[in-house]
Amino acid sequence: KHLDLGDEAAALSEARDLSSHPNREVRMEALRAMWWIGAAAAFDIVSFIGDSDPEIDQLADQILWEAIDEMEQPELKIKLLENMAVSSSVELRVKTLDMLIFLPEQLSFPVISSMLGDSSEDVSSLACDHLEFLSEKTFESEAEAMNWFESHKELLDQ
Repeated sequence: KHLDLGDEAAALSEARDLSSHPNREVRMEALRAMWWIGAAAAFDIVSFIGDSDPEIDQLADQILWEAIDEMEQPELKIKLLENMAVSSSVELRVKTLDMLIFLPEQLSFPVISSMLGDSSEDVSSLACDHLEFLSEKTFESEAEAMNWFESHKELLDQ
């Protein structure tokens, strides 16, 4: 009803409240409302990732990346991706790395560096590859990568 009236803030608030509802159809409607809202709902869409219903989980994954693509400010994308970089889902962390590589290097380098010590070999290896692509250096640890970053960040793209 809130979307029909053009009140996206109220619709998002209501959808947020219903995101953990025990009824699958209620959660699906909340997710669809967030899909309609788009980028402004991106931080909330993340809560649907890993939903017990595979259809909701799959739709959430799809619309999350659409919402991130809609975000115009790289700083907001980075903030969201930082949160996703510590997700319990290895698949989500890998997708996060793949999104980070396309953002401004001065913003993405620290987040990618933080993923070097990830518990998943797939994630830590990909983080290492991405950092090597950005810096032409191989790093063994986040501290080593960040030391390099601090002395070379002016060379990275804005």
